[in-house]
Amino acid sequence: MCRKNGFPEKGGITAAFLQKRKLRLSENHRPARAKVTEHVRGTRPGRATAGPAASTQAAGSLFFDRWGNRGPACCRGSSHLPQQLKFTTSDSCDRIKDEFQLLQAQYHSLKLECDKLASEKSEMQRHYVMYYEMSYGLNIEMHKQAEIVKRLNGICAQVLPYLSQEHQQQVLGAIERAKQVTAPELNSIIR
Repeated sequence: MCRKNGFPEKGGITAAFLQKRKLRLSENHRPARAKVTEHVRGTRPGRATAGPAASTQAAGSLFFDRWGNRGPACCRGSSHLPQQLKFTTSDSCDRIKDEFQLLQAQYHSLKLECDKLASEKSEMQRHYVMYYEMSYGLNIEMHKQAEIVKRLNGICAQVLPYLSQEHQQQVLGAIERAKQVTAPELNSIIR
């Protein structure tokens, strides 16, 4: 069959073709929202239905609750829920009790861990105070010894001119040797 501008030639137009074409055109010019609504309800043009009663029945056979779940029409507006959705009070209480026991166990383990960390913290603080006192005492002792050395050095410098030339050389050599402390000598002093 030869076509011209999307239509068959004049002699070949049938009633079924015109009806199909009309449905296709009317479907393409409807808003998208109407298409989706009719598709969900089963009233979209071109879908085979038994008549107006069948489309009404198809449209009313499903509904959406406030959470977006689909359910049978018999449940709309009634307080009866399907068997699998029924939750008794005892089931809810048991579930809440299990969750409470789980949370209580988690709380208990976290409390034990917190107590352990608190005891470790107090122990670390005690060590810190002890080491701080030791370092403070050593710092004071070091300054004290430095002051003693400075005073003794001043006394030696004051007494040195009163000695004879020979004794002055001996004292100066001894002072220089005293200033040169080696690492092994330090280790032996510390031990």
